[in-house]
Amino acid sequence: MLWIVAIVSTGVVAGKMADIEGRSAIVWGVSTAVSAWFLGDLLGQWYFLAPIAALAACFAGLWYAKDRDERRGGRGGKITR
Repeated sequence: MLWIVAIVSTGVVAGKMADIEGRSAIVWGVSTAVSAWFLGDLLGQWYFLAPIAALAACFAGLWYAKDRDERRGGRGGKITR
């Protein structure tokens, strides 16, 4: 039961961060939760590190996307042409 709570809360936190950055909260939340699930299987007894690693990857991805958009001259995730 605890692993379900960990995975869902990881997705919720990632979704909120993506929403703040102007990205799709559902896509980022679900992908981060799935990443935490797979990392939990890989880490075995070190399961508690899976949500931390998944959130770190999510934040790094959001940072990269924001940096890329700024280099292109857009604002956030909403690039108009």
